[in-house]
Amino acid sequence: MNEILLSDVVAQVESSDCPGAIRYEPGYQPSPLGVGQAARYASGSWMDNATARIIAKTSFGRFQIMGDNLYNAMQYTGTIWDFVAWPAKQLEIFNLFIQRGKFKDAPFAGLVKSELDAFALYYNGSRVYADSLVSTYNGMKIKCQIL
Repeated sequence: MNEILLSDVVAQVESSDCPGAIRYEPGYQPSPLGVGQAARYASGSWMDNATARIIAKTSFGRFQIMGDNLYNAMQYTGTIWDFVAWPAKQLEIFNLFIQRGKFKDAPFAGLVKSELDAFALYYNGSRVYADSLVSTYNGMKIKCQIL
């Protein structure tokens, strides 16, 4: 059995490990720079700010990276369609994003509660997210043992 990594658990929680997952987050407030960068890069040609704002307020891929973070913090310059179709790029961006918060992908079993709480707060904005990660990990572990 392969070790279950933090990235495996996050992908399961966020998208049921679906690279093509897309979810609009209406309450999210994107940065002006994220909207501007999405307008510049997301479609492969310029788009209006209203459309770019929707992309910045939408999460994409296995790890549900916000368009704002993708185009602003992560400085991604590809199209959103390429990102959704490219699971390896999604993992690369996830790892770069969590490294910005001083975290790294690691075997989930080796993480302690304080690390999970800090990660949950950074990644999702809520320590309650750590409970979802643990619950999902436990389910994944059982499933791996059955297989």
